[in-house]
Amino acid sequence: MRKIPPLDGAYWLLLISATVFGETGGDLLSQGMGAGYLMGTAVFLSLFAVAVGLQLTLKTEHPLLYWAVIITTSTSGTTLSDYVTRTLHLGYGGGVLLMAAGLGAVLAAWRLGRHELRADGAVPMPTEALYWTGILAASTLGTAFGDLVANASGLGFAGSTLLLAVLLAAVALSQRFVTRQRELVYWAAIVIVHPFGATAGDYLSKPDGLALGPYQASALLGAVFLAALAGSGAARRLARLRKTAEPQ
Repeated sequence: MRKIPPLDGAYWLLLISATVFGETGGDLLSQGMGAGYLMGTAVFLSLFAVAVGLQLTLKTEHPLLYWAVIITTSTSGTTLSDYVTRTLHLGYGGGVLLMAAGLGAVLAAWRLGRHELRADGAVPMPTEALYWTGILAASTLGTAFGDLVANASGLGFAGSTLLLAVLLAAVALSQRFVTRQRELVYWAAIVIVHPFGATAGDYLSKPDGLALGPYQASALLGAVFLAALAGSGAARRLARLRKTAEPQ
């Protein structure tokens, strides 16, 4: 009945690579292909709705589907954030405040509804639906916040990526010492992962970074994500084989 994968090192590697890929993938459609932020948002939100609908309907774990939903939340968050901050002219500060309020509402509903991520990954449909709403809200906020940090701090994409990587590592390290508020640490890490993905993706693709462009950056990051997914699957199969081979 597992629906949420184990929150181990492989999970965070996959989440980071999927998030960075989502940033460049969103830019690929909205900017590289000239679809615009509104059309890009409509396309990716439609894909997200289909993927999350399947994820909620199915009763057992399907890792490929789970990561498909993650990628569609990241691409949707990228284009939606750019639409709000640029097309609607709210700016990075206004966009961050609006999206932070949205994520805060989701987390408040999570807390008040006593939802939780169980260690065995089995979650009821209302919890999972709210979980994916939170992931989408965090992705949208992350893109705007990443852009705000990169532009307002003067650090640029490279410096901002490094700063967010240090912050993410600090949150990950705190998980070793936090025993009663692990979900709070998880959501804090989710919030930081997305601006990290935004600045890292921009650093790879933008002219004031490595200037790979959205096509090459997306292809590179897609390959990294698929390699990480294949490696994670192989490690899990090996672990199962070792467990069955152990004497009872």
